[in-house]
Amino acid sequence: MSQLSVEEARALLARLPQKPGIRCTLVLSRKKEDAIIYWTTGLRSQSTTSASENGAPEEYSSGRRVLGAEKVAKLVWEFMDASDTLVQGLDDEKDEAELLRVRAKKHEFLIVPHPKYLLVAIHETPSSS
Repeated sequence: MSQLSVEEARALLARLPQKPGIRCTLVLSRKKEDAIIYWTTGLRSQSTTSASENGAPEEYSSGRRVLGAEKVAKLVWEFMDASDTLVQGLDDEKDEAELLRVRAKKHEFLIVPHPKYLLVAIHETPSSS
C-alpha cells in the first residue's frame, strides 16, 4: 500500500466530516505525553472558543452541544491507555489494538491507532425506532 501525500491526506480528512452522521473527527498524537491535536473538525478548541456575555464558553451551536477538542482528546488518550493495558494483559506477545469501536445510545466512537497518531471519528448512532 502506497503512502498518501500530505495533500491527499488533508483532502481525505476534509471529506470525512461530509459523510452522513459524522459529528466530528480528530487526528491526535499517539503519545498522550505529547498532547498534540493535529486536526479536528466539529469540535471547539480552547483557543477558538467564543465566550458569551457572562464570560462562559458557548457550548451549544444550533441547539446542539459542541464538545471541546481538548476534553475529547484527553478522554481518547485515557481510553487508549486502558485498551493498551487490556490487549497486553491478554497476550504475552507484543500485540496492539488495530481498531477500537465504542457504541453508546447517542454516539459511536471509532478510534484507529497508528504508531504515530490516532484517528478518531465520532458519529451519531441511528435511532432504532
